[in-house]
Amino acid sequence: MSQTDSTSESFAAQMKQIIQSVENDLKRGDTFFEELGLDRDKVRAYFASIETPELLAEAQAAVADELRAADRQAREQLTGMTRPSAETRTRPRRDRNII
Repeated sequence: MSQTDSTSESFAAQMKQIIQSVENDLKRGDTFFEELGLDRDKVRAYFASIETPELLAEAQAAVADELRAADRQAREQLTGMTRPSAETRTRPRRDRNII
């Protein structure tokens, strides 16, 4: 068996796993709607009917704001983890006696 054959078989096995994963996700989605007593097509049609360009732009802006905030928070946490704060670098100052 050549390397090309094993690569092709590996690729085919990965694709089968991905397809199986997607099918399982679709089944879970169907189960979700069934448990709530909802018709998937009616739900999709309802949200399509209320979607406007303004609403879509507002939602995209909100998601972008959340992503920026999460990114900023992650950077702040990383910065705090890599550099010791001023409080941990030095001992507290002793009070001076004032005459």
